Amino acid sequence: VTNVPAAGIQLYDSPVTVTGATTLTSMALTIIGDNGTSNNSYNIVIQKNNVTVATLPFTFSGVGTFTYETGISIPVVVSDTLKVLLVPSSGMRSPYWKSVLVELGISVTWSYDTALAAGTYTVARAL
Repeated sequence: VTNVPAAGIQLYDSPVTVTGATTLTSMALTIIGDNGTSNNSYNIVIQKNNVTVATLPFTFSGVGTFTYETGISIPVVVSDTLKVLLVPSSGMRSPYWKSVLVELGISVTWSYDTALAAGTYTVARAL
């Protein structure tokens, strides 16, 4: 990415269509590259059905791998569409980014339906 217009860039070719009802609970952003001399303040904008449902500001400066993770709460149902945009806080930017990855996640509760009985358990491994 070498040009981020003031209106932002969409991070996928087309909106992603939701295939199951859930609540999105996390957003993780990873950028690899160099911000160059560009202003370093941006927003991740998440749109559901073409309506902005979250604006997440972040600051990226320096060179290398930048990561930003935050909690969100966006309920979705089957056939909702999601778009993720990267938008400068103001004006156009000219960074030198090799890659940009945004991941939207859900919380998973782990549980066991049967408690393990007290005892000693072993696992055999071939050497």
